[in-house]
Amino acid sequence: MHNSPTFNPAISTDYYENASYNWTEDSRRYMNTVSAHTRANYLYMQECGHFKTNYPYYTERASLPSYLLLYTICGKGVLTYHNQKYFLEEGCCCFIDCMNPHRYEIAKESGKEGQQWEFLWVHFHGMSAEGYYEEFAGNNLPVIQIQDTFLIESNLRRIIAIHQKKAVYGEVLTANVIHTILTELLIQRMTDFNEHFHIPDDISQAISFIQTHYTEEISLEDIAGQVNLSKFHLARELSKYMGISMNQYVINCRISRAKELLRESNLPVSEIAFLVGIPHVSHFIQLFKEREGVTPLKYRKLW
Repeated sequence: MHNSPTFNPAISTDYYENASYNWTEDSRRYMNTVSAHTRANYLYMQECGHFKTNYPYYTERASLPSYLLLYTICGKGVLTYHNQKYFLEEGCCCFIDCMNPHRYEIAKESGKEGQQWEFLWVHFHGMSAEGYYEEFAGNNLPVIQIQDTFLIESNLRRIIAIHQKKAVYGEVLTANVIHTILTELLIQRMTDFNEHFHIPDDISQAISFIQTHYTEEISLEDIAGQVNLSKFHLARELSKYMGISMNQYVINCRISRAKELLRESNLPVSEIAFLVGIPHVSHFIQLFKEREGVTPLKYRKLW
């Protein structure tokens, strides 16, 4: 393994790793092997650690089936990911898919006057890991400035402590701690995003109109006329802010109301279909099963 940076985003899909192991003697690194049951059912830790690094520490890697959470305690690092560079400063956390080429390293300025880059990290995988990553990475920003630094840092330290104790319940407990960290990251990402995400008044009015009239026969032209927009502009804006088309949103509103009626009343399926605005019961059953995976009657029995 070479000690000179050779990072190349265009490297092959074969596993690749290169690093400069320039960390202090009291740095810690732990590897883990879990049961087949844990691999199939839980999130699980593959490696974890607490590093205090000196210049010119770096790690570059690709095609590793793992996800990495890295939290900076102090100093500064630099992450190269998807051909972009991101600073990893105190209180920052990155969440990346290690199948993608990436490189993280101590920032050059941290090498001056004996400064270190100190961070906690965990490699993990398992059930739902990909879903968490895709949700977090939706806006293509792999780094987040943590609001509740105590929660993230203490839970990363807890993963290390669980591994050191090697308790019989360690795998389940570690899965719970990883879930806690990922949930916090997603909640903060959603909160940060929504603070800068303002839905225009005319689009809000259109959404409100749909929520009020979804049981009726409404068209894109009807809604556009209510908010004085062209139907083409309205269609684009509704899709942009809701993530789905107007027709899909109307159907979702109808199915949500149908679920309430199935659980809270003894009305027959045909009448529920009519009440939510879908007059043909066979079409209603088809739409319901596409979204819930079961028929309306099966859904009623399950609940």
